[in-house]
Amino acid sequence: MLYYKGPPLESPPAVFLFEKRNSWRRGYIENQCEEDEMEQSLSVHGHKLAALKLNEKTEGRPVVLLHGITHSIQVWSTDQVFRDFGPCYALSLPAHYPAVAPAEFFKSPLTAEKMARPLAEAIRQLAGHQPVLLAGHSTGGFSALAVAALYPELVIGVISLAGFAHGRWIGLYRLYQDNARGGPVRRWSFRTLGKLTQGSRALLKLAFWPGVANVRSLKTYPYFEQLVDNIFPYLQNLDIQAMLYFFREFPDVDITSLLANIKAPALVITGDKDAIVSPTQATHIAQQIPNAQLVVIKNAGHMIYMDQPDEYDRTLREWLTLQKQHLPQ
Repeated sequence: MLYYKGPPLESPPAVFLFEKRNSWRRGYIENQCEEDEMEQSLSVHGHKLAALKLNEKTEGRPVVLLHGITHSIQVWSTDQVFRDFGPCYALSLPAHYPAVAPAEFFKSPLTAEKMARPLAEAIRQLAGHQPVLLAGHSTGGFSALAVAALYPELVIGVISLAGFAHGRWIGLYRLYQDNARGGPVRRWSFRTLGKLTQGSRALLKLAFWPGVANVRSLKTYPYFEQLVDNIFPYLQNLDIQAMLYFFREFPDVDITSLLANIKAPALVITGDKDAIVSPTQATHIAQQIPNAQLVVIKNAGHMIYMDQPDEYDRTLREWLTLQKQHLPQ
């Protein structure tokens, strides 16, 4: 999702007040999260990954959700769209707390296979022999596409939310990548900003700013404060050195040549004002996948669900309902 190496994703110390009409929805989410979420640890190919069960649903196809860089499984804790489709799991990316990657992971260049292999095995452990609906945001979108291309037997449908094929980002995140790839002083600045962010809930809130098209979205999105509360403890334990590796390596990763291998139906969503991953990447991705639908949501940034929550919800539910109708029982 939004990944900011310094004043992370959100806003200043000010406490945002949400409209009364949203309060009942926020309370419902809080209660359901407390009752439904169960975290489990998975050992795969030397990695320790984490999965968060988001519901108690047992019928329907399993859903696996992948977060973005520097984020955690808790980023999906307030999302309700996918929970109605089937058993729903949020799965951690490699080396994202509480996930731990083996030392060898960081000793060679990053590739799509390095990201996809442990995720694929974790999906097998979570879903057994059932193919899953796989969705991801940003780097999670990239990872979902990589798994769908390299392990097509595991995926019955794939959704990329502000995802990318080529790991060269734009705007502030390109600067972070340049710092991670730079000399000692620039790498020091990357690590320092990351550590400062880990120590401040206010800086975490500030770090969401680059991800929205309109800062007002952070005031009107009804689950913002709860989301910050949920992800902050995970951010505090994030391995900054591991994040430096990802920011340094991703500009050299491109899965364009793999996308034609995706046989499952794909939904590719982007915001037309995304300032972290260029919206042109979504167009490029959709053109490469045989059975893909492209949706560009107007006046939405990288955090599509914050800027345009109703359109985000409607688009996903329509596509999910259509896929459910065509899935073999």
